[in-house]
Amino acid sequence: MKHVLTSCLFFLLPILLWSQNCGLEQSVRLPANTTDTVPLAIFDLVRDDLSDPDQGVCSVNLNFLHNSVGTFEVWLESPGGQQVQLIGPVSSAPISGLGFSYDVTFLAERLGTAPTNGQWDNDVPSPGISPQPFTGEFFPYQGRLDDFDAGPVNGTWLLIVQTSSTSIPLDGLLIDVKVNFCDPQGENCCFAEGGAFAKDSTLVACAESPDLLLDPDLDTTNTTADSLQYGYTWLLTRDSIIL
Repeated sequence: MKHVLTSCLFFLLPILLWSQNCGLEQSVRLPANTTDTVPLAIFDLVRDDLSDPDQGVCSVNLNFLHNSVGTFEVWLESPGGQQVQLIGPVSSAPISGLGFSYDVTFLAERLGTAPTNGQWDNDVPSPGISPQPFTGEFFPYQGRLDDFDAGPVNGTWLLIVQTSSTSIPLDGLLIDVKVNFCDPQGENCCFAEGGAFAKDSTLVACAESPDLLLDPDLDTTNTTADSLQYGYTWLLTRDSIIL
């Protein structure tokens, strides 16, 4: 006896989930000769105390473009007001040229791993940055990530970005910043967009029919999620029962 199945396909609504727990919602232009404060909303982490020995800032990822990084300074400030300078000082050393991109990570000493590039210091002339983007691991220029040891984790963290006066206005672009906590429990990051069905989602098929090997046509009007990190799970239902 053949059983006819009428199934509906359900999946997450096509909403782009991009919380600041996981990075910036959009890039931030950094005009020359200005100081900008970029708020980073951190929320829902279970271990909400920087003084907890199992919590803290273990690393910070910073992705930016800048035409004259020797004039570029960056500080990170916790909700409790503790501050560490990641990039500095203002320097005339020939660190970079026009249009250079950086995708760097700052490490906490508690990790017990020496960064591959030592301590960030704009006074140290660069041997040349190639290929692009420039990547590397550093200790902060001034202070340690381990200095974030009091106050709440959840709240508004601040990235303070300053480009000092130059004879030629040289802008920058902050592409992304991610504060990585030692205990990220409660953090919920998802950059996927589910999309929408391009056709009617109702399917009529017999049990064990190859038609049930679903590969529906989806319309993703924005960025398609990375298939190496995200995938779909399809559910067949009948009378509110998953089959």
